[in-house]
Amino acid sequence: LEEEKWSQVRPAFTCDLWTSATRKEYMTCTAHWVHTAADGTWELKRRVVFTRDVCAETVDAEGAWTSCFC
Repeated sequence: LEEEKWSQVRPAFTCDLWTSATRKEYMTCTAHWVHTAADGTWELKRRVVFTRDVCAETVDAEGAWTSCFC
């Protein structure tokens, strides 16, 4: 973070599974936090933590799939 120190930030994390146009599967994890400016206004900030390939392995009876990182 340029303007903040991680010790002063309480991020929330979201992870998203998605498929590219070429049918490859990925997982992206993003951190979100609120920055308070000197004038007291708030600004939502975000930073992608990682994006990784994911390989779908199997689908169980309930329709859930197990995966591995490629």
